[in-house]
Amino acid sequence: MASLTQLLNEIGDENVTVQALHQCMDSAQFNKGLTTIKFKTDGLGATELADNKKTALIVWVDSDRYNNALAKCKR
Repeated sequence: MASLTQLLNEIGDENVTVQALHQCMDSAQFNKGLTTIKFKTDGLGATELADNKKTALIVWVDSDRYNNALAKCKR
């Protein structure tokens, strides 16, 4: 399987948008060992998802590493 970096390089930065889940989360609920997260996005419409015109990936990272990397990118 391709690494995340390889996959994103193949897709191209110009074809990818990023949305931080913690910034668009509506609610999170933990029940029986599972967490259900509801969030809002303007990254796609419901029909784009239903018609397989867009897809999404969830990538979990340590928040300190994320914040440090983001700060380096903004310099």
